[in-house]
This record gives sequence, structure tokens and C-alpha cells, in this order.
Amino acid sequence: MRSKIGYFSLGGIILVVLVLGVYRFSYAPTDNLSTPSADSKIEVEKYLTRLYVVTSDTDREIGLSKFSSLQPEEGMLFVFDSNNFWKIWMKDMKFSIDIIFLDQNFRVIGLHENISPESYPATYSSVTPSRYVLETNAGFITERGIKVGQTVIFDQKTVYNSTKKEVN
Repeated sequence: MRSKIGYFSLGGIILVVLVLGVYRFSYAPTDNLSTPSADSKIEVEKYLTRLYVVTSDTDREIGLSKFSSLQPEEGMLFVFDSNNFWKIWMKDMKFSIDIIFLDQNFRVIGLHENISPESYPATYSSVTPSRYVLETNAGFITERGIKVGQTVIFDQKTVYNSTKKEVN
């Protein structure tokens, strides 16, 4: 009698593991999951010469909604105090953007491309906790070939306080 229960328990465990495995690979998030080599780096200053940095809750909530547009060389970096599943929305936005989620080491962990203002109230996050979020003009990710696993390098000369640009 004990051996039959043992077989049923083991069979149940195997079945659960198989179902979860199939679910994980069948319903994986749509983040770009290709992994470049470990030494692959993106030097942001080659593409963005002006990076607005927001660190307060209020500034992060407003984000790029105070901008009527971004120049091709501009972006906004959201800085958080801890790793979490930070959610980005398109409330009051006037143009489409790409969203790049970064971990505490500035490694790309999530990508969302060509997100339009009409997508509000949907929110966008990464599949693992992030520390930073970089928002750019739509098309930035594809044009630069950015992939999950790459490391983003920032040059201090490109970093600006978020209040330096006014709405047009």
C-alpha cells in the first residue's frame, strides 16, 4: 500500500513540474530574451547627449508627460532607491516611447518597444526587479540593437536635472 502512494506522489510531482515548465516556456513575457555576450555594452553617450534624471516620486510620476516631444539625442532615466517591479504608464504622454529596464548594475533586464500614449492605463514592467528605467524615443531599442543582458554605460556629461527642459 505504501509503495502505491509513493508512486502516485512521485507521479504527481513530476506532472506538476512538467505543467509548470510548459507554462513557463509557452507564456514567457515578450521581453527580448536573447542574451548577448557578457562583455556586450551600450555606451549611451554615443546615442543620447542629454539624459534627464528623475529621483523623486513626484518627478517619476510626471516623467516625460511634461514634454511635448524628445529630440533624438534625449532620454529620461528614472532612479529608484531599491529593486522592485516598477511600473511605467503613459498617462498624459504626447508621443510614443521605448522603455528599457535596468538592474542595479545597469544590465538590461527588460524591453518594451514603441509604447503609445493610447495604451494608458496599461502599465509596463520587467520580468525581474529593476533599479533604473530608461525612456527614449520610440525606435531607439531597434535602431541601436539593444538586447536583454547588455550593460548600459552612462557618461556624467550627458546627465541633466529633470527640470532643465520646459514644455514646448
